[in-house]
Amino acid sequence: MNIETVSTSQENANLKTWRDALLSPVLEDLEKRRGLSAEMILKLCPLRIQERESAKLPDAIKRRLARQPNHAFKIPYNNFDGENLTGVFRVRLLDGDEPKYVGPTGVPPHIYLPKGFHNWRSIQRDPSIPIVVVEGEIKSVVGCAFGLVCIGIPGVWSFKSKKTGDATLLPELEMLAHDSDCNEKAGVKAALHALARELDRRGATVTTRVLPANTDGSKVGLDDFLLEHGREAFDTLDERQTDRDRTLQEFNRDFVRVLNQDENYELATGVRRDDRHFLSHTANRRFVDVMPSGKVKDSHGGEEWLKWEDRRSAQDYDFVPAEDLITRKGNLNLFRGLGVESLQGDVAPWNTILDHHFGKDDEGQIARRWFEQWAAYPFQHLGAKLFTAVLFWSRENGSGKSLIGEVVGAVYGDYFKEIKEKQFRSGFNTWADRKLFILANEIFSTDRRADIGAWKNLITEHEVAINAKFKNEISYRDGLNYMFTSQYPDALALEDKDRRIFVWRTERKLDPTIGKRIGDWARSEAGRAALLFHFQHVDLSGFDSTGAPPLTAAKLAMVEASRSDLDSKARDVVLEMSVDADDRVRRKPGPDDLTTAEYAAFRAGIEFGAKTHSPKAWGASLGRAGAEKYPKRIRVGVKRYWVWAVAHTEHWLEQTAKHVIAAFVQRAAEIDKAMIGHDKY
Repeated sequence: MNIETVSTSQENANLKTWRDALLSPVLEDLEKRRGLSAEMILKLCPLRIQERESAKLPDAIKRRLARQPNHAFKIPYNNFDGENLTGVFRVRLLDGDEPKYVGPTGVPPHIYLPKGFHNWRSIQRDPSIPIVVVEGEIKSVVGCAFGLVCIGIPGVWSFKSKKTGDATLLPELEMLAHDSDCNEKAGVKAALHALARELDRRGATVTTRVLPANTDGSKVGLDDFLLEHGREAFDTLDERQTDRDRTLQEFNRDFVRVLNQDENYELATGVRRDDRHFLSHTANRRFVDVMPSGKVKDSHGGEEWLKWEDRRSAQDYDFVPAEDLITRKGNLNLFRGLGVESLQGDVAPWNTILDHHFGKDDEGQIARRWFEQWAAYPFQHLGAKLFTAVLFWSRENGSGKSLIGEVVGAVYGDYFKEIKEKQFRSGFNTWADRKLFILANEIFSTDRRADIGAWKNLITEHEVAINAKFKNEISYRDGLNYMFTSQYPDALALEDKDRRIFVWRTERKLDPTIGKRIGDWARSEAGRAALLFHFQHVDLSGFDSTGAPPLTAAKLAMVEASRSDLDSKARDVVLEMSVDADDRVRRKPGPDDLTTAEYAAFRAGIEFGAKTHSPKAWGASLGRAGAEKYPKRIRVGVKRYWVWAVAHTEHWLEQTAKHVIAAFVQRAAEIDKAMIGHDKY
């Protein structure tokens, strides 16, 4: 907090000249009765009331001024840059009648910013600077003279419009200093509560300091208190909040109302409650409320918070690590930070586990670099969804395949979850709630086609729906990244064209002593801090967060193990048709790239001895083997064909139907001739 002060000088006259220019009754009021110094009077800048200004005052005030023209002065108002606000002023009347202060008719109330003490524009831009709000211009001048950042309001209710009720006067403030009579006068106390509520609604942290009355019971204002007791005494006064404001602010600290779910979220525990359970949970949190009439009421904090227009609310749930508690879309952000400070430190245990898994050969080094970039990317782009997942598999128990995932997961803290196969297949997925990294251990493939779709959806979906028992389903942005482990060579049913899964096989066991040391390090605060720092500084050049991972020997083997008999035969057909039989090199695009599912099934039966399958089944297997179906059915003569490209697929998908027909005419004749002339057709 840095308060920039302003140095001013009297350009037209020195202090003595200024003092001599004031009317005697004005000096009597300011200097002798109020106790202001000459410098304070100069900063207040009391002026004679001009005729044009008098014309803007109420008729009753004009008559009082006519009777005693020297018993009044004008207090000018300035903007945040210290410039005079034309037509904005207040008149102080010294004739002893009420009201003592009055402003021009038709001019709404403004805040009073004492000139010459502070740079109000810089204060306006810095919400960390506490501001003291007082009733009256003179009090605010005295407050500033004693080093407070003090603004004045014309009256206890003048912060809001009488006509509309809108509170358009005040900026965000922090502290209220009210006269000693606020506890005795119901109207003043109600105004104090109303002003505190308005400031709280605007996001300020509001406290009050009530000045003690004189020993004889007479009223004490901020100016009286400071002039008699000084700034140190003011700083020792207790800061208070009204019971209502304190309680409701505590509710805003502890809970958020989630509108679309019609429930209340407790920030400390993450518990979601409907209104009935919420009111029961908060039944003992009560406060004494002071009504505008001054009457006292015992209130249920939860009930009042649910009705409170300034209750902290969100439209729905979201999980966006890069945003604040309430997101730009107005949703409740369930992310609370990783809970670890990034500090440079020893990451030798991390390098040890990488050495163990990836070794020193060329394939291992390429795979190691990609995997470390994959693990590091979400820490350099917090909340990023990678469209790839990692699978470590080994037949050996104790190979460290789970440990490497646990080491990465430890950096995520509460946003890491380790699950088993059965949890994934459960109808409830609370394991995914508020998580960024999932380690799924010992997975295995059952229904192969269903597995492909399920895992692919997890890896690529942009939104996750959380389904918990007895709770409304909630959906929010999916920032989950996945790592799998398994003991099975066909743990995931992978297609030839898969670009989502990185597969690595670990061939040897990890020394248990080394494994324990690595695990202990990863779970320690120092280890988490050091690995977070390391991940945040990994060189990501060449890494594509949406691209395909390196193709490893382990993945090729898993793709092969994942194929059904039909898929294997379809793969053989595609390979055989996409290379020249003589020199085994890739052809240029030509008619021989094109076939039909019927002809592929026929050819497999003749050349590979494959059992008969329907053209539909063959078409699906051709697609999994890398062939592409032209999107339009091709007519040749009276016959219509679904044409598949088994080589140069991108080329053929880009061609017009006319071009494909021209290329397929000769091919169709060859296919029909081969199939019609064979006894198996």
